[in-house]
Amino acid sequence: MKIFKNKKKLIKEISNIEEIAFVPTMGALHEAHINLINKAKKKSNKVLISIYVNPKQFNSKSDFKKYPRKLKKDILILNKLNVDYLYIPN
Repeated sequence: MKIFKNKKKLIKEISNIEEIAFVPTMGALHEAHINLINKAKKKSNKVLISIYVNPKQFNSKSDFKKYPRKLKKDILILNKLNVDYLYIPN
């Protein structure tokens, strides 16, 4: 799995791929995410996952700060699922 934190580098990497499935997440991956990823893998040869905890999706800053962040565990899960690309924007 290739991991990208830079959008331009990600775009350069995937720009010539004709078909790619994209599964956006906020991390803290669970069974529903895994099901979506497996469906994406059946639909496309390449799969891109993003992990971005979007502060705009929370009503309060405290909820945003409390949201679980388990990046190491998420990466292990994605590696086991043979995901092609992971995008982790700042």
